[in-house]
Amino acid sequence: MDLKILRPRPLRRGLLGIEKLTLFYAALTSVAIVILWPHVSHPVSLLLQRWLLCGAMIIPYFAYRWYPSRMTKFLRIFYVMALLGYWYPDTYNICSTMPYLDHVFASADQWIFGFQPAEWFSRIFSSRVFSEAFYLGYLSYFPIIVFVTFYAWLRKYQQLEYTTFVIMCSFFLFYTVFLFLPVAGPQFYYPLLSAGQLQGGAEVFPTMHFLGSEKNFDSSALTQADYVIINTNAVSHACTEKAKNAAPKSAAIIMTSNNNLPLLRQKLLETIQ
Repeated sequence: MDLKILRPRPLRRGLLGIEKLTLFYAALTSVAIVILWPHVSHPVSLLLQRWLLCGAMIIPYFAYRWYPSRMTKFLRIFYVMALLGYWYPDTYNICSTMPYLDHVFASADQWIFGFQPAEWFSRIFSSRVFSEAFYLGYLSYFPIIVFVTFYAWLRKYQQLEYTTFVIMCSFFLFYTVFLFLPVAGPQFYYPLLSAGQLQGGAEVFPTMHFLGSEKNFDSSALTQADYVIINTNAVSHACTEKAKNAAPKSAAIIMTSNNNLPLLRQKLLETIQ
């Protein structure tokens, strides 16, 4: 082991940039939870979780203050970056309270390009070779982040704070978009459209409403939905019946379990066949 990582170093006072970013994002999402309080599932628990996790940053912080070194500084950075595993699934707790906007983006694509680029791409490049290449690229995304962080720590120590700040800032920008522009994505939205709609230049796209919990029940959104997807793990039978009554008679009601994406796709395909 390189003993340089254990040697005492001059103390860096104050919070690191990524620690400030994390606190800012926690505050931003806390405000969103408070504003959306009636529609968020278990808001008190969500607030406690995020601030307990943020409060735990004090442990590596004081470890570094007690013995400033590359190792203890890396512990501060590692803990904050590890919290990304919490923040990503947490985005669903907020975005699920809002109507999904797939129809808006699909209509925009149709207006700009005259067709659906994602559908065209998947049809032209349908080979398994392309699919595996994209899977490999996506899978490589995570080890690359780990490698770059460790490389900066061991070889480019002076750039460690800047490198990790860029990584964390990018993630939080992505998550902010996920929070306030919720979409299911083409792989789940396109099955709701017939081939004629996708290829024939249709400008009107069906709307979806995800009922992820009883607290994000929105009767106004339900009355405009063409497809209602209900999370059976979190929505009672009584609430399901209420949603069915609020939705138009022409709307398709799809029952599935939360985060079971293959099952959701299957249900969507079954609905349109």
